[in-house]
Amino acid sequence: VKKTIKDMSENQLELDPDITTDTEVVIDTEEELIKQCEEMWKDMEELSLLIMQVKCLTAELDHWNKRTPE
Repeated sequence: VKKTIKDMSENQLELDPDITTDTEVVIDTEEELIKQCEEMWKDMEELSLLIMQVKCLTAELDHWNKRTPE
């Protein structure tokens, strides 16, 4: 078991540096993608609120248009 652990440690030291760089790129890309998704989600929430506001204002306008002058 100790020999296997030692061999594994030596193998890790011999890893191609590009592999760790590739891993960092993947992590950075994943973080950027998550950030973009969060920004899109916030935009969708804001848009949803604006749509509700338009519906309310449209209903109010319809109400005022249906009123008869006194």
